[in-house]
Amino acid sequence: PGGLRLPSVGSTNRARWLGRSVALASVVALVGNGLRLRRRLTALPVLGEPTSDDGADPADHVVVQVEGLAVPPRTLAAAVAHLRATGLEALDLLPGDLPVEELLDHLRIADPVRLRENPIFLAFGVGQAVVLTRGLAERAEIVAGEVDTVDVRRAFTQAKRYAPHGVDQVVAPGLRSRPLR
Repeated sequence: PGGLRLPSVGSTNRARWLGRSVALASVVALVGNGLRLRRRLTALPVLGEPTSDDGADPADHVVVQVEGLAVPPRTLAAAVAHLRATGLEALDLLPGDLPVEELLDHLRIADPVRLRENPIFLAFGVGQAVVLTRGLAERAEIVAGEVDTVDVRRAFTQAKRYAPHGVDQVVAPGLRSRPLR
């Protein structure tokens, strides 16, 4: 009665089973999240090179960008050509050199497939640059220029409200990111 009490075989097996189950569930969740992020990343179109015969006029478009970011003319021309070819009204540009941490954070909350397919799905922009048609910018009262990251994201969200089927996100290889503040 007063001696050392050893656990029974059943409780040791339960503890091992529980530990293995938790480890297995963690691995499944980690792999599932990785696959979800990969699906979202591969769903993002990449801007191509603009062609000279696309007839797109960058003057008919408005750019809202984060302070200190200059959208290169070739990137703007490619974005305008993409808008024209797809019939969209706004593009959120993801810089080609966006740091991995920021890209993963963005992909955790933004789903490009649902953004395109679901008119009431919230638009989460990366906060670097948004290109809009002048008509959408006027309807949504979005003003072109350099603003902070939050206002770039607000512009993309506002664009989605005014053009629920007319917005998308694209990777812009020629665009260089600015650090978030």
